[in-house]
Amino acid sequence: MARRRWQEGTVYLRKSKKLPDAWWGRFVETVETERGPVRVQRNVRLGEARLFTKPLAKRALREHVDRASDYQPIAMKSQTMGKAATPFAVFAARWQAEILVHKKASTAATVKGHINNSLIPAFGKLAVGDIDSERVQSFLNRLVGKASPKTVKNVWTTLRIMWNSAVAWKYVTGELRVELPRSRKLRMRYYTVQEVKRILANTKGGEQLFFWLAAETGMRVESLSPCVLVT
Repeated sequence: MARRRWQEGTVYLRKSKKLPDAWWGRFVETVETERGPVRVQRNVRLGEARLFTKPLAKRALREHVDRASDYQPIAMKSQTMGKAATPFAVFAARWQAEILVHKKASTAATVKGHINNSLIPAFGKLAVGDIDSERVQSFLNRLVGKASPKTVKNVWTTLRIMWNSAVAWKYVTGELRVELPRSRKLRMRYYTVQEVKRILANTKGGEQLFFWLAAETGMRVESLSPCVLVT
């Protein structure tokens, strides 16, 4: 478990020409950041000097200090115990060292990209045992707007393979069940019969032959050269 950080904090009187004199408290708190836990100095206003004596101000500061001293890493706050309390980032590193090394170089590079760019930012600080289908579903739904449908599917495949190893290694039990978000399909642009007739009526020679051939063979619109439909 994380070591409890005992501290008392410091109480000081801050005088002001425009505002009433007040007691303030200073203490240190640990906060979670993208780079891990960081110690930050806090200053809090405890009350006006005319209403608070210094002992009362110390008593008020004690509540802030107790909350700050009770800090524990996110993974340690989990209700899970044993191997299930292992942070996902730690499990991912272990999985890469034991499993991913046996894959082809191209496959390993792709999977590492999924882990480092998508999975670690989403689940890195969570205990493996706290990851469930609901969390994964929300993660995939958010990923849709940032990545292509194929990438979303591939990231899910990577996570599912890692999850199978986690089950085999007794980190977790059960399986993850999600619905892959559906992407909106764009309708293919096509020319109507009337548009094709107008194109053929306003072209001659080889150009007309080209457009006629395109219409008869069903070529896609983006394959055709730009043309102006004359009314």
